[in-house]
Amino acid sequence: MSRKTTSPAVASLTLEIGPRGPRLHLLPAGEFRSRDSRPVECKAWRLNAQLAARIVADAKQRRVPFVIDYEHQTLHTERNGQPAPAAGWFSQLEWCEPSDTEPGGLYAIDVDWMERAAALIDAREYRFQSPVFSYDPVTGDVTGIAHAAITNNPGLDLLSEVALTAALSLFPPTNPPTSENTVDKVALCKLLKLPETATEAEIQAALTKLSTDAANAQQLTAQVASLTAKVGQPTATTPDPEKFVPIDAVREMQGQLAALTSQVVGGEVDKLVKAALDKGALTPALEGWARDLGKQNLAALKTYLADAPCIAALSGQQSANRPNVDASTGLDADTLAVCRMMGSDPADVKKNLGA
Repeated sequence: MSRKTTSPAVASLTLEIGPRGPRLHLLPAGEFRSRDSRPVECKAWRLNAQLAARIVADAKQRRVPFVIDYEHQTLHTERNGQPAPAAGWFSQLEWCEPSDTEPGGLYAIDVDWMERAAALIDAREYRFQSPVFSYDPVTGDVTGIAHAAITNNPGLDLLSEVALTAALSLFPPTNPPTSENTVDKVALCKLLKLPETATEAEIQAALTKLSTDAANAQQLTAQVASLTAKVGQPTATTPDPEKFVPIDAVREMQGQLAALTSQVVGGEVDKLVKAALDKGALTPALEGWARDLGKQNLAALKTYLADAPCIAALSGQQSANRPNVDASTGLDADTLAVCRMMGSDPADVKKNLGA
């Protein structure tokens, strides 16, 4: 996780040592300020369990223990040339929440006091300790510990500009995060369903997976939308119902249409033939032929009957006895009369009639 950084600031804070022992209270918990109204860049210095966890972890990585000197001489020795003997040493830090028995904050837990310093503290010739710490000038978050000193000056944050400059060299070159980029690790771990003790690499891996899952979700959403849009639309194997109907339905419709047409045509042929017989335009011998012609070509039958002359002598003979047949032609008198009127060969007519 990348962070925008800013230059750290350095301060010292004086607290009473209390009974000398292997445990030394370095910084209080929560928000705190000095008696001379510092810090000026932010509302207050701030230290909590989350910030302390990083400081404690950094301390474990140190190969050289933290020094406790006299009156911060470590910061002045280059300028004044005086030695900076150690009053004590410590290597490990721990965080303690405030309780009824202790104020809470950041503690050195393995202080090894030098004999001279131990005697001076026990004799109350030195009563205060003053840690030098770095902090974010924007948020006031404490970010590191450089060293500590025993002092008799109860004033707080009284390091000179020269001493502050020297103190900066005691901190790692990495810069602390500002308020613009700090991330609440506990909240982030909760969102990612990780334990609060998750490392930065584990958090980064979870964020990468979350990003991949989000991309996959977007792709699946697009696919679902595309498939949803295609539901009900015709495909290569699904004909468009607005343009095509099943072949069985077509065949059924064709059969019904043919039967209907046959009924209509048959009824009209019956009417035409009956009317032609009644008025003498058609002889009984030609009735079968006329019906077949009408079924095949109704228009042709209508044309024939429209041009056929009406023979009064033939009218009403459908129910009478058939006239005598001419022996030479095999046709009755009525048929022969029609042949003469139409100029037809009786032999051809007889052949067509099957007589």
